Amino acid sequence: MSAAEADNPSRRVPDLPGDDAAAALPPAAPAPSVLDRGFALTAVSWWAILLTAVTGVGVALRLAALDAYALAEREATWAFNAFSLYRGEPLPAGETLPTTAPLFLLLEAFAFFLFGATDATARIAPAVLGIGILALLFALRPLLSTPRLLGMTVVAALSPSLVFASRTVDPVIAVAFCTTLLVVAVLRAGIARPEAVI
Repeated sequence: MSAAEADNPSRRVPDLPGDDAAAALPPAAPAPSVLDRGFALTAVSWWAILLTAVTGVGVALRLAALDAYALAEREATWAFNAFSLYRGEPLPAGETLPTTAPLFLLLEAFAFFLFGATDATARIAPAVLGIGILALLFALRPLLSTPRLLGMTVVAALSPSLVFASRTVDPVIAVAFCTTLLVVAVLRAGIARPEAVI
């Protein structure tokens, strides 16, 4: 007990019963970290394995051999505009940057900034947006059963239209991604706050 506590008995905290017993106990062991936990393979369902496999196939279809063929004229125009934006150079006389699809143009320019200027780099932004559509479907998990989610993922992963749009330099895949994002956001908002949904 300190001298200040001896002078002022009203400020002294009374001893609680069992304080000596608590002090005699050894300190508790720290809680196990995430890496200390085991992983039971028997807890993984066949649905989860199929879902992972289908998603892997969808990612592979979007990323494999992006430079297998040369850019088409429309693709080259978008790639050139994005490259000019990345370099900060003016376009040739009489040409202007497109006034539509600014998000797509910025993503293309950012891809050139990260990876350099190649045909595959020009197609990496659409491929990432296509993979993003697959990833957004997993946000619907609270609303859908696993078989339904698997069905939606199979359709999105193997859809010829989505795979083609994900492998060509065209803003249509950005429109598809943003539309999917809007739908998922509205549905998730309905889960969190049902009164907020119209």
